[in-house]
Amino acid sequence: MKKFQFRLHPLLTLKKRKEDEEIRNFSTIVSEINLLKDEQDNLNKEISSLGTGISERIGKSMNIRDYSEYIDISRYLNLKISNLEKDIQSKQPNLDLARIRLNEASKEKKILEILRDNEYKKYKKKLQKVEKTELEEYITVSHFLNQDSVDLEKKTNDKKTLEEWEDWERREFDKEETTEDKPELTEYEKLQQYYDSFNK
Repeated sequence: MKKFQFRLHPLLTLKKRKEDEEIRNFSTIVSEINLLKDEQDNLNKEISSLGTGISERIGKSMNIRDYSEYIDISRYLNLKISNLEKDIQSKQPNLDLARIRLNEASKEKKILEILRDNEYKKYKKKLQKVEKTELEEYITVSHFLNQDSVDLEKKTNDKKTLEEWEDWERREFDKEETTEDKPELTEYEKLQQYYDSFNK
């Protein structure tokens, strides 16, 4: 059976690339917004630090000019924070659009991955069925081959037994024939044979 190959693999590759592209785009916008927020946080810390400094100096000698400078700096920093907030808000529609596009790309890729996984499960099931069939055929053939071998051995053993029986019969028959062909010995011939057996 041939190796598994997803028929929509080229399309899945394209969808993966599309998702990666949307992830990069979304990440870029998020990074830009985070930088603006970090800058806002730093400005807020600076305003807080200035406020703490003014509070400490109020009890001591603080003139109108110092207080006026503090007010000017605070206004300037708050204006920067406000502008940063506008920049963040202006990027929000792009962030929302990038999120939607990323979700769409991820869904399209996920659908193809589910199709691929389902096809692979079917392929595995079919492969297991083929392997099972091949194994059953192998076992069946092996059984018949072994059975033939046992039958052949039995036949061979039966043949040997028959040959042994025929051989024994032949020998017995030869003995009988030999005995029948020989005339009966006279008493003298018997004594002569007996005497000859001592001289051997």
